[in-house]
Amino acid sequence: MNRLVSTTMSIIVSSAFVTGALAHDGATGVVKQRMDAMSAIGNANKSLSNIARGRADFDLDTVTSAAASIAEHSQASALEFFVEGTEGGVSDAKAEIWQDWEKFSGLMTDLNRAAVSLSQISAQDEFAAAYKDVTATCGSCHKAFRAK
Repeated sequence: MNRLVSTTMSIIVSSAFVTGALAHDGATGVVKQRMDAMSAIGNANKSLSNIARGRADFDLDTVTSAAASIAEHSQASALEFFVEGTEGGVSDAKAEIWQDWEKFSGLMTDLNRAAVSLSQISAQDEFAAAYKDVTATCGSCHKAFRAK
């Protein structure tokens, strides 16, 4: 039974990545830059999620590298990829981003801070709490501002 569940989850996760890659088809300019940045965050989060769920052993180098990637792609400069009027089409960005820019940009700042903190841990026992801050911020932002 566990093998069936594991296989099913692998198919679902693989499908999500293929769908995400295909969603970039047709994206150009700031929309493509935004989608590429968000994909980089998602890819970095995948390795962290595997560690958090016990699917991969804790490795400090992997954690700090993935967290640094999230921090890099969530810097204030990433907000330049969120140009008003670029929602819809191949983009998952909702119009609510620009309707509540203060909340959105605040969550991006929170993500950056959480990722920087995670990148600075020095031991496994610090991982869970620091990673929880990253995932909570991602979840809040996706719930409010991401279509799908």
